[in-house]
Amino acid sequence: MASDFVYVSSLDLAERLLSAGQLAEALERFDEALAREPENAKAWLGRGVVLALLERENDALESLEKVLAIDPHNAEAWYNRANALVKMGRLEEALQGYNRAAELDPYDWRALANRGNTLCLLSRQDEAVECFNRAIAQNPSDPRLWVNKGSALLELGKTEDAIACLYQATRLDSGIFEGWHNLGLALMHVNRYQEAIRCFDQAIDIYPNHQSTWLGKASALEKIGREKEAALALEIAGILDAPSQKNLPAQSRD
Repeated sequence: MASDFVYVSSLDLAERLLSAGQLAEALERFDEALAREPENAKAWLGRGVVLALLERENDALESLEKVLAIDPHNAEAWYNRANALVKMGRLEEALQGYNRAAELDPYDWRALANRGNTLCLLSRQDEAVECFNRAIAQNPSDPRLWVNKGSALLELGKTEDAIACLYQATRLDSGIFEGWHNLGLALMHVNRYQEAIRCFDQAIDIYPNHQSTWLGKASALEKIGREKEAALALEIAGILDAPSQKNLPAQSRD
C-alpha cells in the first residue's frame, strides 16, 4: 500500500522559510540542501537571496556567482547579482547584470526598473527614462515605476511630464509617500504652490517625520505669504532628522 506520508525536503522548507521572512532559519536549510547537493543551482540562488536580505552582500555575491557557474543562463541569478552589486556601489557592473537578466527574460520588468534606478544613480536620467518606459509598458499598474520615471524627468527639467507621471503614481496608490513628496517639489518648480502644499500635506500624513517634506511645505507657504504657518513648518523641520535627498526614488520591494 502506498504511504500517506509527505516528505518535505530541506530545499522546500528553506523556500517556505524565506517566503515567511525567517531568514536565519532559511539560510540553515539552504546550507543543508547544498550539503546534500552541492551543484543545486536553485539552492545556491535561494542562499544568495537570503544573504542579500541579511545585508551580507559579499557572501550573497559568492553564492549567486556559484549559480551562474552552474547555469549561466539563469536570469534570476543575474538580476539578484546586479542588486547586490548596486548595494556594494559597483554600479557599472550592476548595469551589465541587469542587461543580461533582461536579455534572458525580456518579460521581467524588474530588471528594467532597477537598471533605470541604477542609471539615475549615475546621473544618466535620459537613459533611465527609457528603461522606466519599457518597464511601465509591461507593468503599468506599479506606482513605483511612475514615481521613478517622474523623478528622472524632473531631474531632466521636464517638469510638466514629471507632474503627469507623479499624479499617475498617486492615483495608483494614494499611500505612496515618494509620489506625493516629489509631486510637491515638481509643482513648486512651476509656481503651483497651493497644489504643492496639498501634496506635502498628503506626504506628511503618510510619513510625518521627514524633514525635507516639512521644508518643502514651509517654502511653499512662504511663497504665498503664509509666514506664520511657514515658520511653524520650519520649526518642525528643525527638530527632525531626515534623509538629505529631496527628490526621492520609490524603493523597490522586489
